[in-house]
Amino acid sequence: MQRYKCKKCGKTFSGTPGFKGRHFSPAVIRRALDDHVSGRSLQDVVRGLGMDNIKVSRTTIYRWSKEYSALLDKFSRSLRPIMGSKWHCDEAFHKILGKDRWLFVVMDSATGYILAWDESDTKSGYKPLPMLLAARKLAGLDPWIFVADGLTAFVKAAPKVFRRREGFRLLHIRDIHLRNLFNTNNIYERLNGEFKARIKTARGFNLKPNKKTDGKHRGGCPALIRLLIIRRNFFRHHSALNGKMPAEAAGIIIHGDDKWVTMIVNAAQA
Repeated sequence: MQRYKCKKCGKTFSGTPGFKGRHFSPAVIRRALDDHVSGRSLQDVVRGLGMDNIKVSRTTIYRWSKEYSALLDKFSRSLRPIMGSKWHCDEAFHKILGKDRWLFVVMDSATGYILAWDESDTKSGYKPLPMLLAARKLAGLDPWIFVADGLTAFVKAAPKVFRRREGFRLLHIRDIHLRNLFNTNNIYERLNGEFKARIKTARGFNLKPNKKTDGKHRGGCPALIRLLIIRRNFFRHHSALNGKMPAEAAGIIIHGDDKWVTMIVNAAQA
């Protein structure tokens, strides 16, 4: 990859799309992002890079997280995954700066691909209509089965969004229990566990929305949550999918040995 040298300070920087002007190589940035989203704190990531004589500050890594999470999130919503006919939806509770928050997610059952997600400071008063519309728009189709809990908001919003003119109508399943094994929400509960395990030790969350990186319905959403979903969809292998990634199972193939760099370069050129 072509690198350039500053005549004044003598430092080199990258000219690769998505990494232009960076003093650190794409491999270093990818390593920092992957280590941070995998569960290591910013300080641990700094120590790990320091062992290889790579000096980078926590502030720099946090800035990378915000910038690249916004870039990859926007690019991922422009892709068209091949979805199945059964979708799951549920919420995960967590706290940010001592305040209650809920992460709502719509996931495809066949591929485990997360179609849409949203952050909210309320559960009972949450309005899922924009999130369900975003999932429908990304998939380009309606699900035949929509598995969710008995939250009143989903009972009202799901029939409005997933409406069919011909054939079978949407089956919105509210009764989830052990006797209803076919329609359990276990696929989401696994995601819920992964999410809580990572968020529990995370720091640096900010509830103030960023107008440049956060959408209107994602105000105050931390960059780490965006990276968690990006990593799960595109870079994490799942045993339930025979070692494939959800994006790969959904027909989205990322070429190259370093898939982080490949996706960032494509996102910058989109």
